Amino acid sequence: MAHDLEITIEGIEQIRGILASPQIKIKFKILNKLKDIDFIFENINYDLKIITGISTINCGTNFLFARPKIDYKEYAILESNVKWNYSIIMAINSNALSKHDVFFKIKILNGTFYVNNQLKYVPPSEINLTIPQSDWNQWYRNWMDEYYNLKLLIGEEIASSTANEIGIAFAERFKKDLEMFLSSELTSTKQFLNNYSKIIDLIEYTKIKIGSFINESWALAVLSTSLLENLINLKLDELGEDTKGSFTDRVSKLSEKIKEIDGKSISSLSIEMRENYTARTIISHASHKNQIDQTLAGKYLRFIKKVIENLWG
Repeated sequence: MAHDLEITIEGIEQIRGILASPQIKIKFKILNKLKDIDFIFENINYDLKIITGISTINCGTNFLFARPKIDYKEYAILESNVKWNYSIIMAINSNALSKHDVFFKIKILNGTFYVNNQLKYVPPSEINLTIPQSDWNQWYRNWMDEYYNLKLLIGEEIASSTANEIGIAFAERFKKDLEMFLSSELTSTKQFLNNYSKIIDLIEYTKIKIGSFINESWALAVLSTSLLENLINLKLDELGEDTKGSFTDRVSKLSEKIKEIDGKSISSLSIEMRENYTARTIISHASHKNQIDQTLAGKYLRFIKKVIENLWG
């Protein structure tokens, strides 16, 4: 059993930009040593200890779950994020400052994988990796930058706490800020959020149920291109013209009327209107095959603003 698979460490990296919990990423390399047989890896439990000089800091037990199929003589790189708190980081650093490298001691406690649908167990093992003091010093500086920012947000006492407590503090801070915002005189903003919350809910619900082509970019493109025909009809109404006929006929009628009243030509804009009207059909009926990204949605939005500016000034 001990020779069915081999677990080594491909590397350990610092994860930046997560104020609520300093983290490292451990990259496990899982090698299939079975002869001519693939297997499906499932999980491992492992202990992590940090040793600097004569000091040992126990970072607790962690769990890695993944289900890659690994062919014979092939391997998979699986990543496991380990959350620390700033107290642990400071304790490690106090020893690293004494010219010691940082020694990671990883003990595989147990785990499982499948061979021909039969459950197998990962044997206990121990893996060691050394982070040079120079690399650790850079990690420490990065984390301390985030730590001092964190202190400004939620206070020094909480910043030195566990990741869970920091997360709770952030939630409470956000809740207070939100309550203050919503209770201010900005009632129009409150009404705005209430009015559009159902649209957001529909988009998110649809994304979950049927796929990612229904997203904010799609909604913006549909709204922008669908609004175009309504704007043409509205302007014709204002000018005392009927709104009968095809879209092309109405655009021509509007162009002639504006030329007659204001002496202004919108011929080039009229061509763009027809092109965008054609795009509306594709967006409304075939977006599942022609997905809309932010760039394209932004283009439709800019155009509809251009139409409004030209027709109403």
